[in-house]
Amino acid sequence: MLYLQQSYYRGINLWAGWLPILATAVFVFTIGINISKDAVFFSENLNLRGVITPAELLLLFVVSPLFLTRAGNLIAAAVGCYCVERAVLGSPGAVPNAMTLIAGSTTTVAILGDKMPWLSSIRANQSAHRLREVLILILSFVAITSICAALLNVGNLTLWLSRHYHIHMTRPVAVFSLAAFLFAWVSVAIGMTRHFVLPALAAPTVFILAFISNLAPYLLVVPFAAALALSLAVADRRLVFALRKT
Repeated sequence: MLYLQQSYYRGINLWAGWLPILATAVFVFTIGINISKDAVFFSENLNLRGVITPAELLLLFVVSPLFLTRAGNLIAAAVGCYCVERAVLGSPGAVPNAMTLIAGSTTTVAILGDKMPWLSSIRANQSAHRLREVLILILSFVAITSICAALLNVGNLTLWLSRHYHIHMTRPVAVFSLAAFLFAWVSVAIGMTRHFVLPALAAPTVFILAFISNLAPYLLVVPFAAALALSLAVADRRLVFALRKT
């Protein structure tokens, strides 16, 4: 059992360290092809110039290496908020699919940036840890509120799932599922099962948020990416304890 526990937390440590690096690469690639308009990779779905000007794209490309520094959490959060703000204030029909990549990658780096291998050996970033705790509470509150709203409108939820996603669910099954999700998010909020439950809750919660809020996909990817990233980060203390037993 001890070996399995240590293996699990080593896997958590590996993913937490390399996922923000992969997210940074996705961000740099997306911005880079918009600057170069490379014929091999560029497509209209990745065209950000309808939302972000060429000068801003160049500035974002120059700033992106700072994601890999100790201040990467804050810089990625600021860049992500800025890009999403530009998309929200722009024409809704002009927002490209690439905004989902920008929102997801910056959210991931904002949450896990201090876990990169060359930064994890430095003194623990307590501000980043506290920020993650606050984000978990905010995400839990939003999810619990949305689930409660869905429970009050469960009939329309089943029709919406059937119409848009061909997910056929009877009313009793929907009520039971929502109640289970509600209990799971409460357990996350009080710190009982965070790193086990969060990945499983990410996708269903996004469906519920989409039904309740009717948000654009590039905005829904933020809570989805946040839930996945936080599931890798919230086991910090357990991770240290388990690895010290080796």
